[in-house]
Amino acid sequence: MKYPYQLPCSPEACYILFDNADEEDRLVIKATVQQLKGDEYKFIKKKIHKCHGEETAPENCFLSFFKYVIIHHNNDIKYINLDILRYIKPLGNVNKSLLSHNVIELDRLIFNITKHNIELPLKELFTENKPKIQCDLIYKTNKHGTVTLKLSKFKDPNIRNGIHINLSKNVNIKSCWGAMVKAANPKLLKIKKWDKLPKIKSSCEMEKFNNNDYYVKLDTKIRYDNTEKEFHILTPNKLGNNQVKKMVAGWK
Repeated sequence: MKYPYQLPCSPEACYILFDNADEEDRLVIKATVQQLKGDEYKFIKKKIHKCHGEETAPENCFLSFFKYVIIHHNNDIKYINLDILRYIKPLGNVNKSLLSHNVIELDRLIFNITKHNIELPLKELFTENKPKIQCDLIYKTNKHGTVTLKLSKFKDPNIRNGIHINLSKNVNIKSCWGAMVKAANPKLLKIKKWDKLPKIKSSCEMEKFNNNDYYVKLDTKIRYDNTEKEFHILTPNKLGNNQVKKMVAGWK
């Protein structure tokens, strides 16, 4: 994904980040998005102001980050709390939002203290930041070879966490789909039940999905660290100017 874009946040939202659509060797990565509220919102916003200045998070902005990562590989399913990089086990009704579930914390992931450069989320804006802690989950697949899922925690409160995926072969628009492959209408990336899998798409369906024109690139300027910087994001091409300005304000 060359430019960042924003996934809507709602309690029931669970998004498909990656699906290899391989019936014999399925790998699907999903994630939930959580909007900060209450005391946590105030605390993180205060930390952002301290790090980057008050203009970075204005009074009317909202703060949302990935919360849970859900990984399906063949018949195995794992849940990870991205804030603490720990496996979890959801309890209760599977029809409820994962964000509202009680969970049991399980084993910690193996941490890598990163000392090397990696591809970062929002790379153009946060080029000086590197993960404080990172873990690599490796999956051997028939279709894409070695798939490496990097889960990261950042010291910068305005980044908080990150998800990056790397495929060793067969990377094209006919072989996979999801929010980390190509930006698309968020409604088409949502899955109603977070423990279920989407219907397998054919190569033609994936090609059509990945050739969508729902988003267009927007060149804008924002103030960050008391400096005005050029910033490139993807925005829905049907938004009016006022809606675009409001959305960009929420990114600051």
